[in-house]
Amino acid sequence: MLSRRIEEFRSLITLLTTIPLGPGRLEDAARAFHLVPLIGLIVGVIVSSMLIVFKVLGVEPVLAGLLYVAIHTLVTGGLHLDGFADYSDVIGSRARGERALSILKDPRKGSFAVILVAINIIASYSSSIAIYESIRWDYLKFTILTSSVIVLSYIIAYEAMYLALFLGREEPYEGMAKVFSLEAKRRSIMDNLIPLAASMVIPVAGIAMVKPLVEALTATIIILTLMIAIVVYVVRDSSNRIGFINGDIAGFTYELVRVLGLVALAIMISL
Repeated sequence: MLSRRIEEFRSLITLLTTIPLGPGRLEDAARAFHLVPLIGLIVGVIVSSMLIVFKVLGVEPVLAGLLYVAIHTLVTGGLHLDGFADYSDVIGSRARGERALSILKDPRKGSFAVILVAINIIASYSSSIAIYESIRWDYLKFTILTSSVIVLSYIIAYEAMYLALFLGREEPYEGMAKVFSLEAKRRSIMDNLIPLAASMVIPVAGIAMVKPLVEALTATIIILTLMIAIVVYVVRDSSNRIGFINGDIAGFTYELVRVLGLVALAIMISL
């Protein structure tokens, strides 16, 4: 039984990241989808570890910000960024129904997608620099705070993707997102909230080691509220526009929550 659960989780990592763990099965990954906050924990540790290495090596903040964006894209394979661009075009078009669906499925990127992806990248870049420069000389505090903030931003991003597929109507055709959505709906919400709470303990405790506990808890409440607000918006908007949630819209939710969560955390740290 345990080996089966490990295999399912490995398939989930394989499908949602570029971490080289061999081929994965869609059905196995879907059965482990409720554990997706742990994927955020893993990806966050990888990305933040690179920033910590850059800090120790004395890499300039501007270059570190660029490398953060590059590493994020490399580890996630740009999978969610592509969905972010596609649904950005739908929002920009103000279309509904079949017209909105055709825009969503069009492989070409429109001006609205280009603009919002550029804003996404600039916000990611600027926020990572703010976090990178938040603590200049104390490498231990820098390591704890940076890893905690980056990890937290990824955890809530992956959780947002889960909640969008859990709350939204599944796509009417066979696709990867439909399998994940149906599996999420089949389970109790507690099956997901327990891994979410467990994965958040580490980064929240890390922030509390550097900042006052009140600030750490405030930051946690703010980004969770932000995540829920974005998920509710995307679920309602997609329901009105095309009637369901698919992989592109889940990716849009992921990227929007990740970048806005990172911006919010960077602002709170700076203040």
